[in-house]
Amino acid sequence: MLLDRWLSRGWARRLASRVPEGLRERAAAALGRRPAEVRSAGQARRAVDLLLREAAVAHDRAFRTVRSREDWERFRDARLAALRASLGAPSGRATGPARVERVDRIGEVAVEVVVAEGRTSLPMTGDLYRTDRARPPGPGVVVVPSHHSGRTHPELRDLGIAYATAGCVVLVPELSGHGERRLHPFDAAGDFPAPYPVERQDYYFRFNLGLQLEIVGESLMGWLVEDARRAVDLLLARDDVDPERVAIVGSVAGGGDVAAVAAALDPRVRVVAAFGFGEQPAEIDRVDGAALAVPGAGWGTWESTRNLPCSARDGFLPWVVLAAAAPRPLVYAHEFAWDAAADPVWDRLRRVYALYGVADRLRAMHGRGSVRGRPPENTHCTHVGRVHRLALDPILAEHLRIQVPVAAGGAGPATVVATAPRPRHGRARALSERFEAARAARPALDADALRERLAARLGV
Repeated sequence: MLLDRWLSRGWARRLASRVPEGLRERAAAALGRRPAEVRSAGQARRAVDLLLREAAVAHDRAFRTVRSREDWERFRDARLAALRASLGAPSGRATGPARVERVDRIGEVAVEVVVAEGRTSLPMTGDLYRTDRARPPGPGVVVVPSHHSGRTHPELRDLGIAYATAGCVVLVPELSGHGERRLHPFDAAGDFPAPYPVERQDYYFRFNLGLQLEIVGESLMGWLVEDARRAVDLLLARDDVDPERVAIVGSVAGGGDVAAVAAALDPRVRVVAAFGFGEQPAEIDRVDGAALAVPGAGWGTWESTRNLPCSARDGFLPWVVLAAAAPRPLVYAHEFAWDAAADPVWDRLRRVYALYGVADRLRAMHGRGSVRGRPPENTHCTHVGRVHRLALDPILAEHLRIQVPVAAGGAGPATVVATAPRPRHGRARALSERFEAARAARPALDADALRERLAARLGV
C-alpha cells in the first residue's frame, strides 16, 4: 500500500537513486538488470508490476492443484492466517452491550441510535432498525457503509427501513473516521477560510488515519473490520435475532472490502453480499502454450482498504478472501456492468463452491455502464442504489427466508447522535504511547535504517 504512494509521488522520482536495497535487488532480478542499474521509480514500478504478476500466477497455479474440499481448506486456512496477521489484530476484543441514545420512529420502524465500546475502548456509534411486532427471532443484517459518507445517507436509511419492515433487525455501524467518529474539525463550509468539499473531508482524513495506523503496526482495514465484527456482536446479543440468519452487506466503494474480510474471518456471518471486492485486472499465465487469465493481485490505490499489506506475497488475494465465505451464501456484487466470461475470479469462485456441492449458494449481480459514465445509463450509487437492490433484495430474501423487502423511499431525515462522545482525535490519543515510543526511537535511525524498516513493513 505505502509502496504505491512512494512510487507515485513526485518526491519519489527526485529520490530515485534511493530505491530501497531489498526492492532494488528484486527489481533488478525481475527486469534482468544489475542492481546498480535500477535507479528510477519508473523502473521500480515496472519491476513491481512483474513481481505482482509472478505472485498472482504462482498462487493460481497452487490453487489449480486443489482437487478436494480438504485441499481447498488447507489452501484457504494458511492464507487467512496471513490475512489475520496483516490486520494488526488487537490483543482483546471489546465486549459489552450497546446503549440507546435516541429512538426515532418512521412508520412502524424504530430507529435506535446506539453507542457501544469499540476498538481500544473507543465508542462506536450506529443506527439500529427494528419493529415492535411480536415475532420469532428473525435475521440480523449488518450493512457496511461505503467510504463516500457515513451511516445517515438516504440509501442506507431506505435499506434499513425496508429490511426491518420485512422482519429483520438491521445495524448500520458508523465506521472509524466518519460521522461522530470523524478525525477533523471541518464540519461546515465556514470551518475553513476557502471553499472546500465539506462532504469529502471524512474520506480524506480517513486516509490520514490509515497512515497513522500503519506507523504503529496496525491497519485501517483492521479497524474497520473490527467495527463490522462488533456490529455482529451487538446483533447476536439480542433475543430477536436468529444466529443462523446473520448477514453482512458491504456497500460499493469500500464497504464490500470490509464486508468480505470480516466474513472471511468471522464464521458467525452466515450470508455475505460484497460489492466491488475481488475485481482486479487479470494477469495471463501460459498453460500448454495457451493463454489463461488468472485473478490479479492489483496495485494499491488511494483507498487503502484495497491495499491489504503483503497480500500478493502471502496469497490472500481478494478472490481468495471472497471464496473463504464458502459454503455460506455469497453474492458477488458489482456497481456497474460486469462480464462473467471475462472475469477469472468468477471461475475460481464457482470451482470452490462446487467442491462443497452448493453451487446454488453463489450468486452474482451487477449494474450498467461504468464509473466514467453518467447516470442513468451508468448505475452510480453512494452505498447500495435502488437499481442494485432490484437484483440484490430477492437473493438475500431467499437466503434469509423473508419476504422480498420493498424500497421505502422518502425515508425521512437522517438521525445523528447529539449526545454521543465525539473523540475527533481519539485514535491518536488512544495510541499515544505507541506513537511516542516510535518517535523516541526515530532519532536513532538514519535514512538507511528508516528505509530498511519501511521495506520490512512492506514485505519487500
